[in-house]
Amino acid sequence: MCQWAWSRRKLASELWAQLPLAQAWSRERALLELLLAEAQHPAEPLQRAAAAALAHLLHAHHPDAVHHVLQRLQDIYTDKLPLIPARLDQFGHEVEAAVDEWGARRGAGLALRALAPQLAPAAVEAAMRFFVERALADRHERVRADMLDAAMAIVDLHGKVPTSLLITVFPDIHPLPVTLALIPAPHSANLPLRLISLSSKSSKLI
Repeated sequence: MCQWAWSRRKLASELWAQLPLAQAWSRERALLELLLAEAQHPAEPLQRAAAAALAHLLHAHHPDAVHHVLQRLQDIYTDKLPLIPARLDQFGHEVEAAVDEWGARRGAGLALRALAPQLAPAAVEAAMRFFVERALADRHERVRADMLDAAMAIVDLHGKVPTSLLITVFPDIHPLPVTLALIPAPHSANLPLRLISLSSKSSKLI
């Protein structure tokens, strides 16, 4: 973290601590929903700030709500995936193009990345299934990149869970242009699992 960002973060923490009701507000679950809404803001800096705040709030005050928030983030992704249809005039000509709310999906990906350290081992398989079956095949490049970053973080942090548990995510899943699989890297059970990109012509570490 650069010096100016660290200074601003430190100042924000100090100001928050000085608020008379800060601790009481932090214990309110309604604050989680407010941060989930902010994570969908079109501006990426606000999304990243909301993701970091959400992760801190869960860790410090609501560890029992991690599963709920993870599910909410997946629901947000699902809700924002369909295109808003184009608007047509009376002659059927397009006057406004279809809208892709990809920014909100990117925000969900950033939040999922921030929450990776708090993911319970029992939730890893469901999380990886979400990424592989849906998020990593998103139509927008930025969303795919941030979802891949989140998936890689989960694998890096939780890769020592049994391979047999995670490998069940991948059979019969062949998204183009790559198929994703979990294998030990570099071929050692003592090292974390890594996501490997397997194309028809080559295999490389993502």
